[in-house]
Amino acid sequence: MNWGLTETGFYRPTYNEILNALEVEARALYGNGLVFTIRTFAGLTLRIQAWLLNQQFEKLESTFLSRFIGTASGAALNNLVRWVGISRFGAQKSVGYLQVTAATGTVIPAGWLVSRSDGVQYYVSEPAMVDSSGQALLPAYCIIPGSVGNTLADTITIIVNPSEIVAVTDVTNPEPFIGGRDVETDYDLKIRYYATIKGGGINIDGITSYILSTVPGVVSVKGYENDTDTVDSLGNPPHSFQMVVLGGLDTDIANAIFKVKGIGIQSYGVISVYVTTISNQQIPISFSRPQALPVWIQVANLVTNDNYPVDGAAQIADALTNFVNELGIGSPLVNNQLAPVILSVPGVVDFQVTIGTSPSTLGTATIYPSAIEFIQLQAVL
Repeated sequence: MNWGLTETGFYRPTYNEILNALEVEARALYGNGLVFTIRTFAGLTLRIQAWLLNQQFEKLESTFLSRFIGTASGAALNNLVRWVGISRFGAQKSVGYLQVTAATGTVIPAGWLVSRSDGVQYYVSEPAMVDSSGQALLPAYCIIPGSVGNTLADTITIIVNPSEIVAVTDVTNPEPFIGGRDVETDYDLKIRYYATIKGGGINIDGITSYILSTVPGVVSVKGYENDTDTVDSLGNPPHSFQMVVLGGLDTDIANAIFKVKGIGIQSYGVISVYVTTISNQQIPISFSRPQALPVWIQVANLVTNDNYPVDGAAQIADALTNFVNELGIGSPLVNNQLAPVILSVPGVVDFQVTIGTSPSTLGTATIYPSAIEFIQLQAVL
């Protein structure tokens, strides 16, 4: 019996293989006259033993597989990825900006609460004063960590605590809130692990993988290098590189780039952050943020059954939002890929889905962003 750990890996016998082996051994010890049907005492005894041994082999196989990135999961995977200096990302809150309309001079304090129509709340992270235009743009976070906080533009419109600031008359989010993330899945953690070991060294792949692996909140990264003596098509100066990063904080991104970029190689981009060296030298690190390519999705002629929930439309919108948010920089939006997303909502039977860069140009053609753009969902119609 070539069971357990072998030269080709771990072989776990099936329940029937174990039961047959037990019957063979029992006949060798007690003779061929034994009957091992399910109605006999001997047959029942061997089946109980076979079941217990099958459980043990499952545990042994799981222990063996937990030593490899491709087959490990949970805590075992957490331990393995530490060998390359990364760890599983926890849940993260979505972030964006709120546009508040109020009387000039009104102070909006940090912690001021607003919400969506479904009750998901957001709080202002920094205080601000409404200027002479009667409006103020305030950074805000979702109270709840996770993808539940990702939301489309103009969906955060309810003032939760109006009695504190009676002068506020209106609030909305002019742009979508993004960056909300659930606890990183085993699948996503493995992708990040492979990107880390693939991108070793001081090159574009290495810088890209390092930002993805170490900077919380980063959704997507693209790196572009210009090793020529002329400015390239993206505007990169000669012998420079540009990192385009979606998500994460500016200072965290700049520090990550500084740690792995080559000495004397110029970083290029719209955003510049000064990083202090051990010698107290201020080094400017530049990178760029991707430009949003607004898109609209229309789900028409929706047919449902009794399993369709009361908030089915909101669930469809949330599912489509999360799908689009995961596309990344430069990734196209393919119309056919949206059908499984919509069908993931219970009770959906049939529908027609179209996409477009404006509500008046909806169709089925794939939308291709440029190398420094990302698809940003504006609304589900």
